[in-house]
Amino acid sequence: MSVASRTRDRVMETSLGYQLWQAPFADQKLAPILRETDLSGIGRVLDLACGPGTNARYFEPGSYTGLDINRRYIERARDRYEGRFIVADATAPDILNGERFDFILVNSFLHHLPTDPVSKTLRRVNELLTDEGRVHVLDLVLPARRSLARLLAGADRGNYPRPIADWRDLLEGLFEPVSLEPFVLSAAGIPLWNMFHFTGRKRR
Repeated sequence: MSVASRTRDRVMETSLGYQLWQAPFADQKLAPILRETDLSGIGRVLDLACGPGTNARYFEPGSYTGLDINRRYIERARDRYEGRFIVADATAPDILNGERFDFILVNSFLHHLPTDPVSKTLRRVNELLTDEGRVHVLDLVLPARRSLARLLAGADRGNYPRPIADWRDLLEGLFEPVSLEPFVLSAAGIPLWNMFHFTGRKRR
């Protein structure tokens, strides 16, 4: 790993660095969900790998649980937002035993994981859903053609951005699919990252 990559990762491991990088795109990322879902009307919410809690403001505090392995992220989240915040490994097979959620958000996390841990994590997500619950996955797409978006995807600190077809196969194999919508994050009208939003139901 290069010195620049190590420096980038150290900065992003701090809650302030994460927020400064993500803040300009937070609303864009959640826009597909906000268009189709009244967040005020949902029950129990799990924000898996929640970072420093930036998504908590979209949900009712009494219904929200954020979980992340980075203790500094969780400490900052507790200082800034209402809700329940837990330090835990989002890939652990026994997380939140005995609990069920109506809405599970997995936002920009899975491209940090190889395929086997992704599958195991999502199987656990399926177990954590209520019978009528929904999972919402937002993540990074590796474009097929050379472009700025492909360059940025390759430079991301997550090492596993995937083509949209690979994401579709992974997710539709583990959940009952509702929708999969590609979208673009941009700044000043310039497309920067290709993303997708997947909605799925519990697979019984």
